[in-house]
Amino acid sequence: MEGIFWVPFSNEMDKSMLVEVGNDGDGSPMYIARAHHCDDLIPGKLLTGSNYANHCHVPYGGQEWAKSNFEVLINTGFSWVAASDGNVPHHAVVGGRTSSGEPLYIGRVSHCGIVTPGKVHRVSKCIFIPFGWKEFTYTSYEVLVKKTEIMTASSGDQLKWVQYSNDIDETDLVYAGDYPGGKMYIARAHHAGDLIPGKFLPNSIFGNHCHISYGGQEIPKDEFEVLLNTGFKWVSSSNGFVPENAVIGGQSLSGEIFYVGRTWHNGQNTPGKISKRSKCIYIPFGGEFTHKEYDVLVQVLQAQPVSNHRSSVEWVSVGKGKPWPNNAVAAGIYREFGNSYTQYIARRRHGNNVVIGYAYNYYDGPIFYFGWHEKEISYRDFDVLVEHAPVFPKEVL
Repeated sequence: MEGIFWVPFSNEMDKSMLVEVGNDGDGSPMYIARAHHCDDLIPGKLLTGSNYANHCHVPYGGQEWAKSNFEVLINTGFSWVAASDGNVPHHAVVGGRTSSGEPLYIGRVSHCGIVTPGKVHRVSKCIFIPFGWKEFTYTSYEVLVKKTEIMTASSGDQLKWVQYSNDIDETDLVYAGDYPGGKMYIARAHHAGDLIPGKFLPNSIFGNHCHISYGGQEIPKDEFEVLLNTGFKWVSSSNGFVPENAVIGGQSLSGEIFYVGRTWHNGQNTPGKISKRSKCIYIPFGGEFTHKEYDVLVQVLQAQPVSNHRSSVEWVSVGKGKPWPNNAVAAGIYREFGNSYTQYIARRRHGNNVVIGYAYNYYDGPIFYFGWHEKEISYRDFDVLVEHAPVFPKEVL
């Protein structure tokens, strides 16, 4: 794996360069290290404040062993992901190997109130940690994961995911919709080895959590990231299709990419994860629900305007309870029985095609028409073209 650097430890080394894992019982910091023992290369802990300071402590054969010759891991960007029963997430860091060639991953677990690192062995379905000169096992633990582009930015230089804190201003986040208690924003969290996009509900009865969908359930997570609003729009799609510059929100344990989406469910626009493989969006809403039709979050890339007299345009979803936008681009007027109706430029996905047509904002709701194989077809949900300044005002017609 790229970006993983193990170096021999020396007393003169600047420890701020290392991967800190927690604090020992005396408050001194512990770091990730590894050492050879009985033909195994074993990940363990570097202690800095005990009688065995500047040794690597590894678990083996039911005991804790202190090693004076060892390597330490340079911090090039890592995170901790919850896992259990021998499972490890995508991009888990291999810290060593057994004499028979089985990989040993770096993990940590809380033991006697102290977060202690050790080796995750998939065959044994647990983590082994050194503590008090003994070896202990746990089936639930956290795994060290190398941060990748998907975790840090991914689909563009403007994309910024940050760890949530109470100091973050909600106006800086990406708005996804409303719920009875307020506004929802785009967020994501780790669960069972997956990195899953979901919804952040500020000040809800559950507290400040990210809610994700997994295994048929809605799961609240108290550690999560939020997406900063650097310029996005929502684009209608369906059946696993995502447009160009769709925002990547996460990844499954098997490597499948998840895109950020939202869909109308029980009167709310609810965000979730779009799976191209499953051809649907999964949303958390008192459980896990799937929809074939959804909006995809798309990054608006900054570009130089062709002319100072042109303003930017975008496609905005309407229908199914979504309000008609201001400044929709008019295309013409239809007159019938003394009445005049403004036609607007619109589009919609039809089968495997995206078709252009015209739309009306009727008293009983928006409607979209287009020609298809010598027939006229209509839909009640579609995208309408919107400009920040109208290009075809009604009074010109």
